[in-house]
Amino acid sequence: MVNRYKRAVSAWNVAAGLQTNAAFTLTFEQIVELTRMLVSQVKTMIPNARTLITITYPFGEYHAHGKASVPPMLYAEMLAQAGINFEAFALEIEMGVPEPGMFVRDLFQLSCLLDRFSTLGRPVFLTAVGVPGRATPDSGDVSEGRLDPAAAGRWRRPWDEQLQAEWLEAVYQMALSKPFVESIAWSNLADLHPTLPGGGLLDDMLRPKAGFEKLQQLRERLRQNPAKKV
Repeated sequence: MVNRYKRAVSAWNVAAGLQTNAAFTLTFEQIVELTRMLVSQVKTMIPNARTLITITYPFGEYHAHGKASVPPMLYAEMLAQAGINFEAFALEIEMGVPEPGMFVRDLFQLSCLLDRFSTLGRPVFLTAVGVPGRATPDSGDVSEGRLDPAAAGRWRRPWDEQLQAEWLEAVYQMALSKPFVESIAWSNLADLHPTLPGGGLLDDMLRPKAGFEKLQQLRERLRQNPAKKV
């Protein structure tokens, strides 16, 4: 994969969620060594490539249930100190559904989480940010209607398309105000089998939703004031 796309890809997300130890049964040392090996393989083929290591469920609830898992900050701190030649951490922050690590949290908790990663000496990429765009289950999402946003807490009021846009604006402004955050990506483009109920920026007919319009406004503000965080 790296050899085939090395001319088209400048940043490689080489590992994601290894600290949860959900796919394999590895020791802590093996998790760190596997991470090192994956980064080294990319660097061997593309010495100047930017490599990211993604931490899923960064609030760490999974560790209360998986004895073989590693707390997210312990994993991140170990990687930062282990001499692994990667460029940045990536975080996936999706919330608003009743799943471990995905219940609603306020902006202060999100800000504190990001600030903890600022101490590790590497930039942070938010590679999957999202919340539901509706307050009821969605039979078209990846859970096929099993996830009910109403059972996961609320932010200001029950989720709808407009509140999703308001949350997007608030989180993007908070994250972009931090100098160590380099980029933010929304998790779902459209409501076509999304990971969250109504989680896309476009509906199932690919028509722009309020969140898409809000994102365009933020981009325009950044374009007009490139030196100023919004």
